[in-house]
Amino acid sequence: MGSPPCEWGRGRFSETESETTLTHAFYMQEKELTIAEWGATGEPNVTLMRDAGVAQCVEASCPVAQVNWYEALRFANKYSAWKGLPECYRVEGCTSDAGTGVYGPTCANVSVIGPSVYDCTGYRLPTEAEWEYAARAGSRTATYAGSLAPTPPPASPSDCSVQNVLEPISWYCANAGGVTHPGGQKAPNAWGLFDMAGNVGEYTSDLFVGIAYAPARRVDPGGTLIDGAASPMRGGGAIGTPRGMRSANRYDIPRIGALGGLRLVRTAK
Repeated sequence: MGSPPCEWGRGRFSETESETTLTHAFYMQEKELTIAEWGATGEPNVTLMRDAGVAQCVEASCPVAQVNWYEALRFANKYSAWKGLPECYRVEGCTSDAGTGVYGPTCANVSVIGPSVYDCTGYRLPTEAEWEYAARAGSRTATYAGSLAPTPPPASPSDCSVQNVLEPISWYCANAGGVTHPGGQKAPNAWGLFDMAGNVGEYTSDLFVGIAYAPARRVDPGGTLIDGAASPMRGGGAIGTPRGMRSANRYDIPRIGALGGLRLVRTAK
């Protein structure tokens, strides 16, 4: 995980390279969770309610957005139950139902049902390690389609120059028009996953600790849910800059902020 010091646009302190091993195979949704999938379980259209189409596509085939982290956990449980699968999370003491209010609920107690998220066969959020492994699909470059072209100085982190390597694979600030788009319109990575760079930021289940994850060798990190203020968001969004589309890029997003979308995974057993 992480990025090498020579990668253009990297987060100097947030993307320390870490040798990471995953010992459990897993399935991942090929596209970001759609508004139709979110609503199929009876959940209200939070994307429409909180955004009204200003910055988010609200068609059924578009990715659900404007969701907070607690809502994402609760939806994963609800989707598991709807599919006849075990729930992976214990989510208690929530201030309100999902889809209510501008920012959604906060929940006092969240934990994993069982020894580890990797042991649960229901739907869940990916760990940060699973997400990056899937996004890279075996690649070592900044994106799964190749490296970014360095922008001449004095370019800033907010630079939104067109990147040829991103055009076929990503909805980002230079081509998205400031809004999300239906999933699957851009080319997938080598493992058939669409929009792993851009369109909508995707929650992971980990706690964002400090600036970077530990550089030491890790095995199955993020197996438990740890209480805290923020989680890593991955993938970048439709208004994100080219730097934010890199596979190693990570943001610390407040768990109470209704800012992201999601892509569910299941441990393969």
